[in-house]
Amino acid sequence: MRLSAETIGDLRKNMRKEREFIERMAASATKEATNGLKKELRQDVVGGGLGARLSRTWRSKFFDDGPGIDTKGFVYSKAAEIIESFDQGTLIKARKGRYLAIPTKNAPKRINRRKATPDLYRKHKGDLRFVKSKGGTAFLVADDRRASYSRKTGDFRGFRKASKSALKTGKGLTTVVMFILVPAAKMPKKLDVQKIADEWGNKHINILEGKYK
Repeated sequence: MRLSAETIGDLRKNMRKEREFIERMAASATKEATNGLKKELRQDVVGGGLGARLSRTWRSKFFDDGPGIDTKGFVYSKAAEIIESFDQGTLIKARKGRYLAIPTKNAPKRINRRKATPDLYRKHKGDLRFVKSKGGTAFLVADDRRASYSRKTGDFRGFRKASKSALKTGKGLTTVVMFILVPAAKMPKKLDVQKIADEWGNKHINILEGKYK
């Protein structure tokens, strides 16, 4: 069988078109799978009750090394340590023999739009007193607090520092546990990053096959 120059030229042209088509499909499938992985990882964070803000720390990047089908997708978190702690159920220990402070339901959730900590509480809400029980459990408590209720609805709004007049009478004053102090705390496992990544690794192949058909 003899091939003419024209036939060889057409063959090369068709092969080049086929290669370019495969390259486009590979790049498209990689981007689709990468975006799908990022989306599902974000959903996993929200579903775990960790909030939309943390979910948005999942980001993606694409790397294309030029001609060929070697397009790569990379998904990563800008809060990798936090994600890992909830993915692995990490045991967190206090440094230098100190304590980790865990807010109770009595503590405000936010102070000046920031998560409540003992330092923030002392700065904006008043002093905290260290108390250690006979069983060894430690607390930070706020003395001379009064329960606060909404004037419109009557709903409980938390505890506030007593006024000078209330301090004189002592009426309605109480001591409230704001933080529980522990030497270590095991983070609950709320995420399954590896499982989702493995599933999308398989989906990537299926997407590519579906585009090529």
